[in-house]
Amino acid sequence: MDDGDGNGTPGDNPCTGGVTEDCDDNCPFHYNLNQTDVDDDYIGDVCDNCPSLYNSSQKDMDSDGSGNVCDNCPEHPNGTDLGTCVKTKADMVVSYRVGDQEDFITCTSDADCSETGGTCQLGQGDCNENGCGDVCECYMDCNNSGAGDGKVTGTDLGVLKGEYGRFDCSELDPCHADGDEDGKVTGSDLGLLKNEYGRFDCPACP
Repeated sequence: MDDGDGNGTPGDNPCTGGVTEDCDDNCPFHYNLNQTDVDDDYIGDVCDNCPSLYNSSQKDMDSDGSGNVCDNCPEHPNGTDLGTCVKTKADMVVSYRVGDQEDFITCTSDADCSETGGTCQLGQGDCNENGCGDVCECYMDCNNSGAGDGKVTGTDLGVLKGEYGRFDCSELDPCHADGDEDGKVTGSDLGLLKNEYGRFDCPACP
């Protein structure tokens, strides 16, 4: 490690805040001439698994390359190794976890997903942009008054059947089976349920 401040202890004074002289290399094994450290956590951006937010200990609980404070699904891998694949179905975007061979798509790039009519979002996919990563969310885990029970089964189908055809979903009178959050319970929600049916690993959104 470069001992830029010359005090004999490499790494005790890493460059940060745009400073590049009289300080130690903040990413010694990667070329980073400008010592860029956007979040000032003393770890150069090219080495930082969470470069946009302060993450001094670089914790990455699920080892997906996104530090916990940057991870929208910290207990389930959904980072840059494979990413979260999504595809368009019934004119809406449907999420697929990485890893399961039968029910979900696995890909390493957009090109590898093209045959399925989808795209691969490398890094923290969040189809409905609610801050909860796709792999941490089941859109149709809707029983138990909308709180969900962590799985998508026949009880969720029962909720959908009871609400099917509603076009008046609102905050005051919500539809628990409105998985795509468009204010109605229709075939697109049934499509979501079909895609997720049988999941028993829907965790609570962080």
